Amino acid sequence: MSLLKEQEEDDPVVNEFPVFLSKKLEKQLYVFQFPLRSVAVTSSRTPKVISARIKPNEQDVEMEVEIPMNSANYDRSKAEQMCVNVEGADRNSNKPDTERFFEGSVMNKTIYTSTQALLDPGRYTVGLITDGELHLNPVHGIIHVKPAFPYLDKADKTKKEHLDAIRDSGADTADSAEEEEVAEQVMVKFARTETERSKTLREKSFSSLQKKKAEEQWISTEFYEKNSEESQLEKNRMICQKATYNVANLTQPKDQYIAGLFGPCPEADLVQKQLAASESMSMARIRSLPNINDRVKNLLIN
Repeated sequence: MSLLKEQEEDDPVVNEFPVFLSKKLEKQLYVFQFPLRSVAVTSSRTPKVISARIKPNEQDVEMEVEIPMNSANYDRSKAEQMCVNVEGADRNSNKPDTERFFEGSVMNKTIYTSTQALLDPGRYTVGLITDGELHLNPVHGIIHVKPAFPYLDKADKTKKEHLDAIRDSGADTADSAEEEEVAEQVMVKFARTETERSKTLREKSFSSLQKKKAEEQWISTEFYEKNSEESQLEKNRMICQKATYNVANLTQPKDQYIAGLFGPCPEADLVQKQLAASESMSMARIRSLPNINDRVKNLLIN
């Protein structure tokens, strides 16, 4: 008991804040987490976001982030080689910008994509303390943002197209005689038998999710720095526009306080009316009994 008392004395209440709930950003507030980012990366060293887009229903986010070319960790020769692998050897040709992944002759950006960290973030809020008040904002989504490498797939595709072009040109100049087929060793794998029901459910579930995800259109967004005027305006929307409140109102009776929170309950009123009606009928029926003994007996039972 003395130990508990000492702990309470060592943990005094420092301050008390009135709490407000703001819902202005209820469907627009997301928490971005970067689980692979080093803790040494501060806000001042955060790379510049070139462009961003989102699928609100699926909570998918994709960002193009600039690679700092003046960094000590940036290898220009490797960046040039990556650009050649992705765009091909003829990267300096008049290729439309829509077909180019990198601008210029070096790798100058990377891609970040997101996954949902929580399916139901309804228990989480973002709090903002200002003027001695705590303003809570419900979170619409919590997502993990990680680097993605779609340009590697594009590099593989470019390499395959280059090899196909060489093969086609060689086939045109080669002799038209048929080459003898060479036997090749193959490996056969037998999959476990799957019932039609489980297969249908699996395909239906996966295909429906993929179709739903693909059908939603990307929405382009604008990215603003933390200290920009636009960011400050959005931050102000996290502050609840409260009316004058009186703490003394909390001293009202419990029934009135609950009624003020939840409002009237039509179902409860209907039940009360039905009970009152049944009681009045019972009394009328009792009074109609001809025998006085039966009246007293029913009054005692009811």
